[in-house]
Amino acid sequence: MISIIIVSYNVKDYLKKCIQSIMKFSTNTSYEIIIIDNNSKDGSKEMLKKNFSNKINLIFNSENLGFAKAVNIGLRHSNGDFVLLVNPDTVFIENIADKLKKYIQENRKVGIVGCKVLNKDQTFQISSRRNFPYLHSLMFKLIGLSKCFPKNKFISSYNMTYLNENIISKNISISGACMMFKKKMIKNIGFFDERFFLYFEDTDFCFRAIKAGYKVVYYPEAQIIHHKGASSKKNIADAKNYFDQSLLKFFKKYKHKYSFNFITLYILLAVILIRKNIRILFNN
Repeated sequence: MISIIIVSYNVKDYLKKCIQSIMKFSTNTSYEIIIIDNNSKDGSKEMLKKNFSNKINLIFNSENLGFAKAVNIGLRHSNGDFVLLVNPDTVFIENIADKLKKYIQENRKVGIVGCKVLNKDQTFQISSRRNFPYLHSLMFKLIGLSKCFPKNKFISSYNMTYLNENIISKNISISGACMMFKKKMIKNIGFFDERFFLYFEDTDFCFRAIKAGYKVVYYPEAQIIHHKGASSKKNIADAKNYFDQSLLKFFKKYKHKYSFNFITLYILLAVILIRKNIRILFNN
């Protein structure tokens, strides 16, 4: 069985469509849906109880615990041998759960598999696959240079846009918007790191899987639509602050992977400070 885990926060309409699309396209698949709501204030709780209370496992947190901690709550309530983690602002357009399960079963060294994530206009979402966030690749991304030179292997190394989006590839990380992994892997690498409130928890999870000997694969033959940032759009400043905080936590956790890590730390701190002041200046 597949345990489909969704962490939701103030995205009632997206969440409803997400659940409906799962039920529409997963008719021949054994699955359970577990919703962990992080204390939404937009009527999500009422909508879920009214429409899905007898069909899915609903867990309502009394406060916003962050993404990683909420995922772990879902994992502890899950019964499947496989876990499919999807964002509430995604929409199934095919039986992606079955496709990803089949791939991971046929490739036993694969611990985590992600799909081709599409924007609402069905163009490719470059966050579908990611490399290790080395300083140079992140800086090129943050300042927008990687968008100018998407085919340059050095400049666009973070999202690997120099690779064909339709080719299966082994990666350091795939998008947490749609990620399937073997439940038994948790015994070897542990749960999601709850120090990450939002962002980089998926990269950290994938990286730990690789260190334990598993493969992380981008599988474009399975596709999903992702309305990226539906929750964060309501408070962009907070989302950007969480990104910066998580980036710093990630660096501190893996500083041994960075050359001249002492200098790198100060560069990161300077960049984060500049970004924060820009947000204050422009009020976003």
